[in-house]
Parts: sequence; C-alpha cells; structure tokens
Amino acid sequence: MKKLLTLIAAVVLILTISTTNSFSAANSLVLVSHDSAVKGSMNDELKIHAVVKNNGTVPMNINMKLEVIELGVKHSLLVCWGTQCLPPISTFGVTTFSESLTLAPGTDSFNSFQCAINQGDADGLTIVKFSFWDANDPSDIVEFTARVDVATSVTDPVLSGLGMTITPNPAKDNITINYDLINPSPVKLSIINQLGQQVSVISNGLQQSGINSIQYDVNNCQLQNGLYFVQLLSGYKIHTEKLIIAR
Repeated sequence: MKKLLTLIAAVVLILTISTTNSFSAANSLVLVSHDSAVKGSMNDELKIHAVVKNNGTVPMNINMKLEVIELGVKHSLLVCWGTQCLPPISTFGVTTFSESLTLAPGTDSFNSFQCAINQGDADGLTIVKFSFWDANDPSDIVEFTARVDVATSVTDPVLSGLGMTITPNPAKDNITINYDLINPSPVKLSIINQLGQQVSVISNGLQQSGINSIQYDVNNCQLQNGLYFVQLLSGYKIHTEKLIIAR
C-alpha cells in the first residue's frame, strides 16, 4: 500500500509540472496595435507606431530588433526603445537593441517605442520588419512589417491630375491600368502584397507621355483573395493604388 501511495503521489507531481509548463509555454507577449502602412509626402512628419503588452503573470524583459528590407534613397530611420535611441539607420540589415524594456504584468510599451522616418528630401519606399520578444523566453515573440510610402512632391509629379486608375476593382481576373504621364519616363509597374513584397512585375520600360493603358490577368501570378497594391515606380518617384482581389 505504501508503494502504491508513493507511485500515485509521483504521478500527481508529474501531472502538476506538465500542467504548469503548458501554461507557461503560451505566449504572454501580445501586439496591441501597430502601423502596417504609412503614407505621406516629403514635407510630412512620418512615424511608425507600435504597442506591445505583457499579458502574463510575471515581469518580462522585452528585447527589440528591426530589419530594413527596403530603403528609399536618402531615407533614414530614427528608432528608440525604452531609454535607448540608436544613431540614424540608413543601411539595409538587422539592428538589435542592446537594452531591454521591463514590462510588469498587465502593462504595455506605450510611448516606449518610437520610430521616425527622415525622408531626406526624397520620395520612395521604405519597408521595415520589427520583432519584440521576451529575453527569458525567445519563443514568446511578436513581429510586424511596416511599409512607408513617401509620395512624389507636388512640384515635380510623374502623373498628371488624372493619376492612375484600376478597373475593375475589386477584380477576379483581367484588370486595366490607366495612368497619365506628364513626360516620357521609364516606368515599372508591379503588384505588392501587404507585407511590402513584390509578387509580380506587370511591365518595365520606357513609356510615352499622355495616357497609357495596360491590361493584365491577375491569375498570371496566382494571387489569393485579399488586398494588394499596384505600384508605379519612375526613377525615385512612386505612386501606389489599392487593388482588391475577390473571386
């Protein structure tokens, strides 16, 4: 009987430990809010906002890193995490903060994360991936990708006031893209997903001034239903329109 009681106690202890570990393995760090797309002109103050929260029951030391995936010409990033502010980042690659931010249970990082984009008097596209994780449990991690579109200046536009149109929109197969160029220009038309990744190049070459019209079948790149962007790139100038695929 004594051996049986000892065995039962051991089983109960194992079950208790297993249950405790299963709860601690659940992610306690959550991404409360963030900017996935920021748009503006060269004269605007452009910022990326994000807030993470400790939904757990113990304090967390949160580390942060960013990966510059695409960087507009002359663009740089001014990033702060907690009390640490990095020198302006103007190159591709991964940057990790050496300091962590302590979050008590139930608290968030409001006002602790700051990211401003210095356009350097140039338009273009910048894409950055941000990662936040618990220093004591690297598997407890949240990430997001932010896309920053800096529009062409009003004094030197690529397109006329007619801009660019996509029909039909929403679309299920064939679309027609119309745009009115002020001057003959090299133009690259591409489709971008919500992560800022190029999924298809529609055309790439010299275009004449005036109204240009291009037909394209979205089934060529096997797009799933959802939101995309048609991007017109000419030199360092960029124009973007939303495209919704709905079959």
